[in-house]
Amino acid sequence: MQEQLNRIEGYLLELLKRKRAPAQKRQTKAEKHNDAISHAKVPPAVQGAWNAFCVMRRDKGAFLTANAVDLLLAKLAKHSDSVAIEALNTSTIKGYTDVYPKAQEGGATGQDWFSKEDK
Repeated sequence: MQEQLNRIEGYLLELLKRKRAPAQKRQTKAEKHNDAISHAKVPPAVQGAWNAFCVMRRDKGAFLTANAVDLLLAKLAKHSDSVAIEALNTSTIKGYTDVYPKAQEGGATGQDWFSKEDK
């Protein structure tokens, strides 16, 4: 019995002596947000509106991921700089977490989708 206790004690002492590798610190959502927006390739003309939008998202607690940044920029790239700036500014002012660029001239806008006859 004593021999078993000595063996267990030796095993436990050896476990205590082993050094554990320090655990890697996980990135917080805010840190991931900052990394995602710092790597975004935004045209210089849109940069100011983009920065304001990102600050609003951070302050609101709706942090951007790298994938979300790519999707937002792809959506904005389909439009001219002035339309992208207007969409970003509107989203920032109203606290939207997405951007809603207006349709190009000749296209449907949100109010034109349904006519009064359809209701």
